[in-house]
Amino acid sequence: MSMRDSVSYNSMIDGYIKRGMIDLARELFDVIPLEKMFDRDLISWNTIINGFVKCGNIEDAQILFDKMLRYLDRFPLEAKS
Repeated sequence: MSMRDSVSYNSMIDGYIKRGMIDLARELFDVIPLEKMFDRDLISWNTIINGFVKCGNIEDAQILFDKMLRYLDRFPLEAKS
């Protein structure tokens, strides 16, 4: 991807999920913090959690939800205007 931002990553994650490729979606989700240009946003978290729920993997969805809560405690999201 030449334009790397949260919107493009979230779109790719959502696309993988819609194709039933949850492993690739998770792999991409895990790469986001390594890019160092931006961080996961609430849409990133909600997209991947929703993907696991849709695939019937409630346990991993719950694990990600708990990680999201811990992450947001450490790095609160700024309000966007």
